[in-house]
Amino acid sequence: MRLRQGALGVVALALLTAAAPAAIASAADPEWNVERVGAPASGGGVIVAVVDSGVDATHPTFGGRVLPTIDLVDGRGGDPNGHGTHVAGTAGGGASGPSIGVAPGIRILPVRVLEADGSGTLSTVSEGIRRAADAGASVINLSLGDDVVIRSITGSGLSDAIRYAWSKGAIPVLAAGNDGLVGGVFGSGYGDLPAVVVTATGPDDRLAGYATTVGSAQWGVAAPGGNGSGRAGEDVLSAKPGGGYRLLAGTSMAAPHAAGALAVLRSKGLNPQQAVDRLLATARPIGPRSTYGAGLIDLAAALRTPAPTPVTPAPGPAAEPPSAASPGAPAGAGDDSSAGPDAAVDDVAASPSAPSTTLDGSEDGTPDGGEPADAGGLAAGPASPLGPSEGVRPPIDEVSSPGVPAPVGVTGIVACLLGWTALVVAARRRRGITSVPA
Repeated sequence: MRLRQGALGVVALALLTAAAPAAIASAADPEWNVERVGAPASGGGVIVAVVDSGVDATHPTFGGRVLPTIDLVDGRGGDPNGHGTHVAGTAGGGASGPSIGVAPGIRILPVRVLEADGSGTLSTVSEGIRRAADAGASVINLSLGDDVVIRSITGSGLSDAIRYAWSKGAIPVLAAGNDGLVGGVFGSGYGDLPAVVVTATGPDDRLAGYATTVGSAQWGVAAPGGNGSGRAGEDVLSAKPGGGYRLLAGTSMAAPHAAGALAVLRSKGLNPQQAVDRLLATARPIGPRSTYGAGLIDLAAALRTPAPTPVTPAPGPAAEPPSAASPGAPAGAGDDSSAGPDAAVDDVAASPSAPSTTLDGSEDGTPDGGEPADAGGLAAGPASPLGPSEGVRPPIDEVSSPGVPAPVGVTGIVACLLGWTALVVAARRRRGITSVPA
């Protein structure tokens, strides 16, 4: 697709369009790509923002779970291009008709940043990311990209917007791009940005011929994107505006698989970093990390992984709670009014007596479209506002456990030696010895 030149840079849709008519499977049978990643699973009403060309909210596959559009293009809403509707269908479609979505219980927030021809400016995309984060999205899907934009992403306002979204508790998910052999040589240029970068595989679980590798991305994974043949069972079937379905292929089609999977993990009580870590740890290795990252995502494996058991503190003397007039009580103690929109998810804490459990037991009682159910023994703290390379290692004075002496410094060693010397001198004087041997 040709790029439309813009004053602040441009982006283009990372897709290959397949012209063949879509063959629709039985509604009871997940599409091959959904089944390949261990889905579907509900998602429990978690908000996934689709920063794209818009979404057709009337499509029956969404079952009324599309939120009002944030339109940064012309205010008309809808999806005049169709790309965003296809992406949203893979992330969360399947309420009726074919089983096309990874997480058919999520809520979808359309953020329209692309025009009808599929082009837009970097500044508009950056603003869309920020608006999605401010609106309370837990996951932000960006099925956008061109080799020129990706190469310069870390020096643009787009990288700042991605870091902002992470600081607000949202997980950015980015398509690696469709650069073919060029991408295979250079990889994606996302580096240490706090974003999950997704490359595309075909039905044989190998890198698609058009796909850029994950390259230097710190959180790289692979997901089905189709092989570009235009045939059912080889490309990705999803929704199109007007109520129909069509086949497309591209890393744009791969990214929403990861977005939907992360939404499911968030619905189980994991905070952003825990959800990313779980997705990476349970991905199935299929080749070099520089190509596929951690591997092909596997939501079923991520849900089977035991939830972390809360650590019960050692018993100690009961402390009196500070009174409102206590000078030592911090201002606003006990007031959670400053919690972000994801506080209900991020601040889940299980009782110390709750048993460790997996996350895949009949959706853990999570109703479709409802609020996240109890995490079943999972303790998930609030998301860190810092990026993945910041704030991870605590200062040295926070490393020691309670009751364990801090490491002895140089001053302490010198003091011990002087004390030992004084004792030796005193003992020798009592025995009539006036010098200390070297």
